[in-house]
Amino acid sequence: MFCIILTSYVNQERKDMYLERIKKWLKTGIDIYLVDSNNQGFILTSSNYKQFLFDQSKEEYYKKYKNNSTHLELKSILKIVEHFKLTEKYDFIYKITSKYYFDKYNLLYDTKGFDIICQCRRTKTKQNSELVGFKSDKIIDILNFILKVDKIFEEGLNIIKNAYVCKNLVKIKLKERVRRGNRSILTYL
Repeated sequence: MFCIILTSYVNQERKDMYLERIKKWLKTGIDIYLVDSNNQGFILTSSNYKQFLFDQSKEEYYKKYKNNSTHLELKSILKIVEHFKLTEKYDFIYKITSKYYFDKYNLLYDTKGFDIICQCRRTKTKQNSELVGFKSDKIIDILNFILKVDKIFEEGLNIIKNAYVCKNLVKIKLKERVRRGNRSILTYL
């Protein structure tokens, strides 16, 4: 059994987009956990939805990492995993950036035998992290390792995935085109 953590920083500009994507994920019947590091979130009632809201700018580590969104995302994932004790409830935990949704979520069910499942998109030095899944008993150690080596999420994933049983998913077409933080537009994961 697995769940999906949707990572977000909800603000006025992104609020409608995030809400639209979350509602699509809820229709899948998969357990969805939203972590919002801007303490906003959404008022949604669904048996497969929980959210963890906090203001990341008030956290001790914020000053050190405020210009490193991937470190902040790693900290957010660790917070929600620990808050809801997700490692005790699920065999596998996926992290998906909240602005993305895809219809081929059936690809997420084949977790047996894998420690890490990554999206298709990658380079020689970086494993993209818009979609990544971890075996529950490994997630905390893996994320803490990436924080410890002080690399961005994508570089840390690329380093550590060779030490685990890992697979990359096939190319997954996104339902909507969304501009990323670096101004590029992803059409697939």
